[in-house]
Amino acid sequence: MNLQKNIKRILREEDYSPAGKEIIPNSIIVHKSNPMFRDKIMEQGLKVRAGECYKIFVGYGVKCKPAIFATNSTNKRAWFDSTYDDDVWFIDTRMIPDVKWYKDRHFESTKKHIVTFQDIPKEAITLYYEGTGSGDLKKWDKDSPNLYESIKKILKEETEGIDSFLDEINSKHNMSDELKDFVKQFIEESDCKRINFSRFKMGVMGLALESGVLINSVALNHPLPFLLFLIFHEVAHQYQFKKYGEDVMYDCYLGEISEREAAEFMKHTEEVADDFAYRKIRQLQKLNLIGQYKPPQMYKNVPIQQITMMVNNYRNDMRRKNIDSPKKVSEYFYNMVKSEL
Repeated sequence: MNLQKNIKRILREEDYSPAGKEIIPNSIIVHKSNPMFRDKIMEQGLKVRAGECYKIFVGYGVKCKPAIFATNSTNKRAWFDSTYDDDVWFIDTRMIPDVKWYKDRHFESTKKHIVTFQDIPKEAITLYYEGTGSGDLKKWDKDSPNLYESIKKILKEETEGIDSFLDEINSKHNMSDELKDFVKQFIEESDCKRINFSRFKMGVMGLALESGVLINSVALNHPLPFLLFLIFHEVAHQYQFKKYGEDVMYDCYLGEISEREAAEFMKHTEEVADDFAYRKIRQLQKLNLIGQYKPPQMYKNVPIQQITMMVNNYRNDMRRKNIDSPKKVSEYFYNMVKSEL
């Protein structure tokens, strides 16, 4: 699928899909699940869902397309390791010829992991091994007892500068430990590579790039709810980079789609980020972690003509400066707004 079709698809459908290339599976494939679901699976078969591990991998806040994950091999070394003693189910694909399978794009192409978006009837599955559900204590230490920490260790997710970033907020606004943990987890789950405050040359309050997030230092002087809304908005773009990739996110500037399509895509991503940030603020209010505040819907009422004009100006300037790759687009915006560290 080319970038233009990708962007048109994004404008129609917002659910995250882990599907890669469609494949023809082996006769017997393997699915692993927690023993707590055993009785339900025996009764109903495998039902598509957005499970905990799936949501952690993708990032909370991203709407996931319900799926069933499996491994296209009976070789134990190829199976997904959740670090728990899971049940192992064999799926006989010969009994479900109409079920379509795809490579799981979470993993390298050499891996055997696959995915489907169709239910599997109980007649097509056999319980091969009964797990206990216990964790692998030899693999994970006592400081990492839960699934979230285990998955983070697998993915080796880190956000450079996040602790000093939160310390700067706390020095101004005295956040509770629960609030700091909430914000930190939200940022880390986005796969944000780096986040920090910086002095800006321009009046914008934040900048999200493939390489990370910059927040204008003057935002620290605003009330905490506004500052958090701003952070959530910019970090929402990190979820979009994670979901779509930098080629799609930056194609509106590189000119491979029409100006109108580029403007519609930009407006769409900004409105989604606004909505994402709004829902996070509402969540914090329900948890009584921040006070009353009505977040703005900054991009909802911006005319598409205004965004089209902005896109056109950026495109023309980038052509003059020979900006022709996602990396150069990041450098272009970085140098445009940042004054100094």
